[in-house]
Amino acid sequence: MVKKQIRIVSNVKRCGIYLSLLVLFMAICGSNWLGNTTKVSAATFAPNGVFDNSHTMDGNAIDAFLNTFPSSCLSVNNGFSAVAPTGYSPSGGFTYGGLVSGGAVIAAAAAAYDINPQVLLATLQKEQSLVTGGAGCSTLAYSGATGYGCPDGGTIYSY
Repeated sequence: MVKKQIRIVSNVKRCGIYLSLLVLFMAICGSNWLGNTTKVSAATFAPNGVFDNSHTMDGNAIDAFLNTFPSSCLSVNNGFSAVAPTGYSPSGGFTYGGLVSGGAVIAAAAAAYDINPQVLLATLQKEQSLVTGGAGCSTLAYSGATGYGCPDGGTIYSY
């Protein structure tokens, strides 16, 4: 019984020490670290100057980044290439050129739509893991990464 009481007293002292360290940490770091009420909004999440900066990476820099992932679905090291969109007209639709790297396609899309290529890379990764290749590289994954053929109504296309 005495050993059990000593163990209880020891545990209470240990909890007191932990509580004291927590209070000390709060005092050093400021009292607002737990009660931070800053809200994330569209205006504060990614400022327009960052989100819209389509010149943060060129095609070569994007390719170099993609090549750091051994299983990347978009890496030239894994044989990825795509036709380059070269133009569009309402009567003729899109026109295409030769094969280019994933970095070139992403850089061209970033420039055409005034969006940071890092945002496009983050979207491709979060939707289908195409940057790291962690979920495989199926045709459906390429299309689904940006929502093509995956309408909100639930009907998907067969590839």
